[in-house]
Parts: sequence; structure tokens; C-alpha cells
Amino acid sequence: MCKIVNDRALKSIMDKKGIMIDNLCEIQFNGDCLGNNENMGHTINVVLRKNNKMLSREETLAIILHEITHCTYSEHDDQFIQLEQQLRENYIQLALQNGDMPPWNKIIFPISTGKALILSEDYQLIKYLCSVIVMLIIVIVVKLIINSQMLKLNIWI
Repeated sequence: MCKIVNDRALKSIMDKKGIMIDNLCEIQFNGDCLGNNENMGHTINVVLRKNNKMLSREETLAIILHEITHCTYSEHDDQFIQLEQQLRENYIQLALQNGDMPPWNKIIFPISTGKALILSEDYQLIKYLCSVIVMLIIVIVVKLIINSQMLKLNIWI
């Protein structure tokens, strides 16, 4: 957490927005919430581990940027999502300027809908399930093509 707390790009974003966070605390993952913001930034609580595995730096930064967005907007509306995206873009730009991130190693933040953050393990599962579905569709299409060819040749399987 020290690296995140001392992150120059994150500090710069908070300074520009006039945001002071008094307490940054780790919370346990409860199956739903990855972070929360109490009293417009007085305390920001962040999940750092999920299923006994540390979240990536990008996932942790995404959660913190999400919670910093709550210092301006409490509801997950369009304004919130727009500001959160702007903060993510600002973070990348500042990290590149500060030399904290080489240009070939751009951060790819997890997907945020404003209501949920799709973490890398969830994303991997979604990707895997999609590939299984695609393979099943291919098998079905090939079988249909073969069957239609067999019918034309009057051959039954």
C-alpha cells in the first residue's frame, strides 16, 4: 500500500482536485464491495486481496480512483462515470510524464461500470466462457454443414 500512497500521479490528481484523504485502510473482500468512501474522502477503504491473492496495482489504483470520484459525485450516474474515466486518463498521462511508467508499459485499468469493477480473474473467466461458447457454436455449425452435405448425397449418419 505504501507504493500506492506515495504514487506521484495519484498525489497530483488529488492535489488538483483539492482532495485530502485522512485515512486509507484495507478492508476484507465481502463478495460484493471492493472499496468505499466515507464522508467524501475522510476515509477510503480498499480491498487489496481477493481469494487470498493480492490485487494487481492496476486493480488497486482503479478502486482508489473510483473512490476518489466519490469525493465529487456520490451516485454512480453518467457524470460519475465520465469523471472516473477522466481521472484514469489523467493518471496515465501523469505517470508517463513523471517517468513512473515506461511508455511501452501503459496501465490498462480493469473495466468499471461505475457499479462494478471487473477484476482480472473475473475477466479471465469471462474470456474463457466466451471462448467455450464460440467453440460450441463452431461445432454445431460444422455438424449442420456436414449433415446438410450428407442429405444432398443421400447418406445418413
